[in-house]
Amino acid sequence: MAAKLIAIYNWKGGQGKSTLSIILGSWAGLKGLKVAVVDGDDGGTVSDWVEERELNGKLVPFEVAPVSKFDFSRRTVNGKDFDWIFIDFPAAFNPKIQEALSYCDIVIIPIKLGKPELARFKRLIGKEIIQKIPKIFIINQSLWFERNWLNPIWREVQTLIRKFNCPILDIKYRSDYGKLMDGHLFWDGRKPQIYSGDLWVELRALFRAVGLPSD
Repeated sequence: MAAKLIAIYNWKGGQGKSTLSIILGSWAGLKGLKVAVVDGDDGGTVSDWVEERELNGKLVPFEVAPVSKFDFSRRTVNGKDFDWIFIDFPAAFNPKIQEALSYCDIVIIPIKLGKPELARFKRLIGKEIIQKIPKIFIINQSLWFERNWLNPIWREVQTLIRKFNCPILDIKYRSDYGKLMDGHLFWDGRKPQIYSGDLWVELRALFRAVGLPSD
């Protein structure tokens, strides 16, 4: 069976795409699935995270590869088959990005709630390719949650995406690469150590929405 392709994408950088790619790839791998994460981000954050963990002898439950090793049409990475492939897309929108997105089964769009983010988001969701692909929107409030002007932006975002009739998940995860590099994200063998309570419930909702096991 061909791999399921999951895009993690936003036209604007700094929205938490790499963090989500690591979380999803790691969780799927821990559940016994054969997983690859394609590192298409210009900063190479996923590859750096994997390299740091391997140097410290820590578990990495997925294979990471650059875009050059990924065959979209055959759904293979390094010529190998996988159950799930997560693609950490660069913050760009061009014909190559559009073609790559067209192969994906789901696109996950993380959004931080700020005025610049809202302006770019309005442009993004008007694109035809984005309207065609099944979507999951992630509202990442980690850096903006206590700002007084947040509520009107949140209401506007909700209004914009309700018409798509797709999941909107409110997840207050942190795009904190220092913690990721220090290896604090995973594992006790069952679930991420730093996630508990409401945040763990939110992540399980994401796993279910994507189609991954959530327990």
